[in-house]
Amino acid sequence: MKVRSRDRDTLGEIAWIKLGRDDDETEQLIYDLNPHLHQYGRVLPLGVVIELPELTKTTHTEADEQVTVWS
Repeated sequence: MKVRSRDRDTLGEIAWIKLGRDDDETEQLIYDLNPHLHQYGRVLPLGVVIELPELTKTTHTEADEQVTVWS
């Protein structure tokens, strides 16, 4: 899926709104698909085209693992 940024969007906001998650692994997937995003820094200007990864319920990232301190 391709989206266009609004003025002053961040990658985290876009990931949360469009994919329902904003973890480091998801953002890394987006950067892997869109190496041009590194030139903009944290805040994106208006109109940047971004290819988002297809995340399914079976897509697994490290953030999906639950860590408990107490057993």
